[in-house]
Amino acid sequence: MSEAQEYGKRAQRLDSLHARFVNSMLEAFSWPEFEKCCGPIVDQYRSELESAHAQILDYWKENLWKEFDQIKTEANLIEKLNKLENAILQAKQNTNTKTILKTPEPDQTIRSLRVKLKLEALTKLREEEEKENTQLMEELSKKTDDYEHKKTNVVNTLTEYQEMVNVARSIPVEALEQVIDQLL
Repeated sequence: MSEAQEYGKRAQRLDSLHARFVNSMLEAFSWPEFEKCCGPIVDQYRSELESAHAQILDYWKENLWKEFDQIKTEANLIEKLNKLENAILQAKQNTNTKTILKTPEPDQTIRSLRVKLKLEALTKLREEEEKENTQLMEELSKKTDDYEHKKTNVVNTLTEYQEMVNVARSIPVEALEQVIDQLL
């Protein structure tokens, strides 16, 4: 492909989009944004950081366009876009030509129906699975809450028993026997 090759509308649009991309990249890497990334070292190394920032921007400007041009050349994009544009123009000019629709083969029709049915079945299975997972999660949550409640009751009961044991230990044995005898 030669450099003198004429750019059609689509090729011009491609270059325009790339220019917008490069500009947005450069704007996103503005000095204020770069300065935020550097944090507290900006004050101490401002001139070095400004120089590094400028070098990065120059490198990006140059290399983003070089790589883009290289991709356009290697992929022969301009020629392909121009061919596409010509094909579209020819199709518009040939609107009088009737298009013959090809009837699909029975196997293709059956396969497409099977795919549709399988997708519907898969969707239904996923919905059922989601419902089942939701129910299981609710049950698990309920059981976890129940477990926590029982655990709290056991801890409270053990604490009460411990307090009773401590009280019982503090009472002399004779006094405790008298209390037991009175209760019986």
